[in-house]
Amino acid sequence: MFTVSLFHISFETWGAVFCVIAVFCVSFSYFTSRTEKRYLIELMSLGALLLVNDAMAWYYRGIPGPKAYIIVNTANFMTFLMVDMILMVATVYISYRINQKKDLQRKNWYIYAGMSAAALDMICLFLSLYTHWYYVIDEMNVYHRSYMSFMTPLCTAFVLLVNLLNLIRHRKNMSAQIFISLCICVILPSICAVYQYFNYGISYANIALVIALINIFVSVMAEQGKNLAKETKQASQMKIDLLISQIGPHFIYNTLGTIKHLCHTDPKKAEETIDYFSVYLRGNIDSLKTNNLITFEQEMKHIDAYLAVEKTRFSDQLKTAYDIQEDDFLLPALTLQPIVENAVKHGICAREEGGTLTIAEHAEEDAYVIQVIDDGVGFDPGEIQDVPGSSHVGMNNVRERLQMLCDGTLTIESVKGKGTTATIRIPKNKKRR
Repeated sequence: MFTVSLFHISFETWGAVFCVIAVFCVSFSYFTSRTEKRYLIELMSLGALLLVNDAMAWYYRGIPGPKAYIIVNTANFMTFLMVDMILMVATVYISYRINQKKDLQRKNWYIYAGMSAAALDMICLFLSLYTHWYYVIDEMNVYHRSYMSFMTPLCTAFVLLVNLLNLIRHRKNMSAQIFISLCICVILPSICAVYQYFNYGISYANIALVIALINIFVSVMAEQGKNLAKETKQASQMKIDLLISQIGPHFIYNTLGTIKHLCHTDPKKAEETIDYFSVYLRGNIDSLKTNNLITFEQEMKHIDAYLAVEKTRFSDQLKTAYDIQEDDFLLPALTLQPIVENAVKHGICAREEGGTLTIAEHAEEDAYVIQVIDDGVGFDPGEIQDVPGSSHVGMNNVRERLQMLCDGTLTIESVKGKGTTATIRIPKNKKRR
């Protein structure tokens, strides 16, 4: 037989299950922003807790006994508390989206007003444990509204109205799909919270909450899917551009010329150089076949092949040194190659007497640090310009791929006449593609 109580328990149990499934989906999905991922997990988790507690309150409603009394009191208190916590997280998340994912660097009065209203309701809720401002539980363990029960729907409507105004004011900062989705998530629960206060009997606000959470989950996951496809395409194009810029015709012609000369003067050396050159070319071509990260050891084999070819060309003018402490980590393919090639071509070999190229790596507490150091001619960073095809553009390409694929960073320091140091930092324990 259908009853209001059965409807609440069934609907809210289903909603809680959805929220738990959503938490797992978000946890194991790729997100361009870990901050946004955390906010969504928090929202879905709080939604599940709210629905479970409200379902428990309805299930034990009217059942006599001390056990039911404790459960009804605890479940109703947690339901009110979860509402306030959801309002707080939703306010921060909306502000985060509005600020174009800059980690709340531009906070405004909207977020403070919303957080303050939710905090006020939370304080009154805790006081209500002793004053019974919000609700009372009778001897039959039945929930009854008290004279200040209007506070929660009032604060909810106020917080959501503030967020709606914030969304409308900054609607140009987000896509139309996300703007509409967030507006629905704000307007629907607000209307239902007010309606529920004047028409007590069914938890319209919780029904609206489930619909809002489904809406935002679907919208954000669809957006992340588009972002992933865009980033994958961008990363592939960047890798192709980098490969084309690095395998220049001059390097190939010079290497073939060197091999031709060695065929007459030192056939065995010519054979070795051909082997190194083929390893170098194979490494560049193979990098196009994968979007995954490669081991540092693989990258170094590629670098060793390149340096072996260049040493054949420049003889004693090019010296190398290594200080590798750990090689069991991943990085994007073709990360070190353009840095090393720039150090050789524009640093060491630009100096008449040549110089030394040093590749050093060590592990810090939170990151792997790789340094490519040369004592070549150096340069003045202030004189570098973004000329298409220049080495500076190639470095920007490496920097963007590092950040996109593993949250890595690249910094370059140089002193004219003394040399250049390129430092790569790759964070540990990060989920990478």
